[in-house]
Amino acid sequence: MEEYLHTLQPTRSTAMAQGKCVVCGGDASEFKDDISAKEYTISGLCQECQDEAFAPYDEDEDDES
Repeated sequence: MEEYLHTLQPTRSTAMAQGKCVVCGGDASEFKDDISAKEYTISGLCQECQDEAFAPYDEDEDDES
């Protein structure tokens, strides 16, 4: 599976091998819990990018435009 993912996203495999985030390129070595650490093995997102990606949707933000 990893080999297949590498053909789709070579930067994902490279970033994760270096302990980096695939989105921001920042350090991805510290997570707030085991679930977040597991998510990194799936998505390659650091804690900060996970927090942003999985933040609750706020409908009021759409009304401000």
